[in-house]
Amino acid sequence: MKWHDLNEDACSIARTLSVIGDRWTILIIKECFWGVSSFGEFHCRLGISKALLSQRLKELVAVGVLVREDTGDPFARNAYKLTRMGKDLFPVIMAMAQWGNAYLNPQAKDLVRYRHKPCGELLKVETTCKACGEELRARDVAVEPGEDLSDEQREKVEAAIASVRGVKPAV
Repeated sequence: MKWHDLNEDACSIARTLSVIGDRWTILIIKECFWGVSSFGEFHCRLGISKALLSQRLKELVAVGVLVREDTGDPFARNAYKLTRMGKDLFPVIMAMAQWGNAYLNPQAKDLVRYRHKPCGELLKVETTCKACGEELRARDVAVEPGEDLSDEQREKVEAAIASVRGVKPAV
């Protein structure tokens, strides 16, 4: 499968990667969460080429992760703001930061720490079952087709699920 075909894959993770799977894209989104909104700020903070930054911002606007607003400022004409879709990526960004702190910083426990302002406690991303509160592990999760799929979508999803039946999750 080619990279550009991921947006049509039967896997939601593959489809997500077709939108945010590029390293510059995820870094742009991270910067948005910390208040960066202008082209110049992204360029300065990330060191990304102007051509690539322009392309990534256009793509994020086209898929609905960002919205471009005219600021009326001749020096910073546009501001890029997270949409609801973009804001829903916050747990992903925090999970990536937590994973990076745990496994990619041999000299320090945490390169950057994140604190919850209202209560003052350090953040820890956890994935739990909404119904029973148990922490989720791959071996405790069953994969099944979603609701309201077309016949073609259901066939693709069922085929993808069947191709891994019997494969035991590692964790």
